[in-house]
Amino acid sequence: MMSIKAPWNRNKAVGQKKGFSIKQIEIIRELLKNKKKTMELALLNIGIDTMLRYSDISQLKISDVLDNKGEIKKEIKLIQKKTGNFHLVLLSENTRETIKLWLVESKKNMQDYIFTGKTKSQNFRKDKLSRITYAKIIKNWASYLQLNQEEYSTHTLRRSRAVHMHNQGVSIEIIRRLLGQKSIESTKAYLGIEQKEAQEINKKYMI
Repeated sequence: MMSIKAPWNRNKAVGQKKGFSIKQIEIIRELLKNKKKTMELALLNIGIDTMLRYSDISQLKISDVLDNKGEIKKEIKLIQKKTGNFHLVLLSENTRETIKLWLVESKKNMQDYIFTGKTKSQNFRKDKLSRITYAKIIKNWASYLQLNQEEYSTHTLRRSRAVHMHNQGVSIEIIRRLLGQKSIESTKAYLGIEQKEAQEINKKYMI
């Protein structure tokens, strides 16, 4: 009889987690640069640029971001693990420079994962970055800003730019495509749009 794998969030309190604001992202970037945490800086920049899920970011290998000339690609084509659909994401110049610095520092090979944990001796593992470690990194960033760590998670980077784009008036359909989601309703729920609208209406009818 085939066993069914329990969902990662069973018996855990989950809900809509917050994204970082543009100002907060800028502060985190500067802190990571000062702390010389190049991998985390690359993780931050890729997460913000691509709005990928943990399951896709963690699968990225050096070969995914390098072209045949050894240059960092401007575009990455991948198959989303959750949906099985092809997805195209763009990398900014700043992100490409950060990745380049990380590749030089880490001395990884083409088939190595870009993001990995560390051993006790501080050498980088071959294994991909775990969800738990990824979450801890995000929560550490929140603590740098003296924010409540419980309000931030592996979805924080994915939501940060999406929420900013929505606040700037970008259409839900465009954001849906960039997130790689299947329906506009899923995107609305992900951004908490309907809940926000309901609260705004609620405020107007307070007695």
